[in-house]
Amino acid sequence: MITHGPTDADAWRALSAAYDRHFQRAYHARPTNKRLSRDAEAQMAGHLADMAKLLQARFVERRVDLATLPRSPLELLADEALRVWFDSPGTNDYLRRVSHRLSALSDDLPFRVRKASEELLARHAPKPEPRRAPAAVVALVSATVGRKMPPAPRAPVLRIPTSALAHPPKPPVAKVNLP
Repeated sequence: MITHGPTDADAWRALSAAYDRHFQRAYHARPTNKRLSRDAEAQMAGHLADMAKLLQARFVERRVDLATLPRSPLELLADEALRVWFDSPGTNDYLRRVSHRLSALSDDLPFRVRKASEELLARHAPKPEPRRAPAAVVALVSATVGRKMPPAPRAPVLRIPTSALAHPPKPPVAKVNLP
């Protein structure tokens, strides 16, 4: 079991490798435009590394053996986030028009990583047991099942005479002949 989380450099390598793999899958070509500023790289890598640490902690919390996973939580997270991102055409087909440029990922990454984390937890972690009702509630319900209950008392109804609801007749419209 890994006792420390992934570094930003590990996260950038995993993100870059997943980007290359999914670009090849979607466009049947190698990516040509991968230039980003150092700040954008650091921000994306830092976010992915932090979310991978969180995913790893949630796997441990749900008693998932990390050794049984096909890859590290970081690689799984980067791969799933980019798989969904490449399958999306973007708003008004923007991502397809710009061929899923890496610089367009920086805005989508937090959303895609969060959704990928939820998907991976649902796929690999066992579902938590449903909450059970306390025994007193179950006993009360079972004691009343099958017995006819008396009807609830009805509140008195205030009757409004129909004449009060009717509108007074309108006076006829005067017809005037104009010269």
